[in-house]
Amino acid sequence: MQLNQNLLTVFDATLAQVNRYFPLYEMNKFKKILNSARDQIELLEAKNQFVKNKLVLGKQGILTNMFIGLHANASFGDLKSLGVKTSFGQLQVPGGIKLTGDAEIIYQSPTGLFERKIALKDL
Repeated sequence: MQLNQNLLTVFDATLAQVNRYFPLYEMNKFKKILNSARDQIELLEAKNQFVKNKLVLGKQGILTNMFIGLHANASFGDLKSLGVKTSFGQLQVPGGIKLTGDAEIIYQSPTGLFERKIALKDL
């Protein structure tokens, strides 16, 4: 029972970070789907299970796939069970992503302690 509550706490904290720091995830309705999936996640088992030889993701599996999709690399998470139709983390925009005049490139150290921002207009 405690594991279920801990996993929900991690989901809520992760969702808060997605809502705050991932504006591009409004594309493909990633944010909207994740925010509306809270009740669905609450009903899942804590761990993944096999039902009739098919893997059914539990809270841990959903969180793992969320972290894979949110990580800054080429990996994608599978959140089809929540209604995400494309691979989670794959941002597809016809015509490419449009950048504003205020767009910046942010160089950040792996620890996040050091950061340097360069406006695209200054390049």
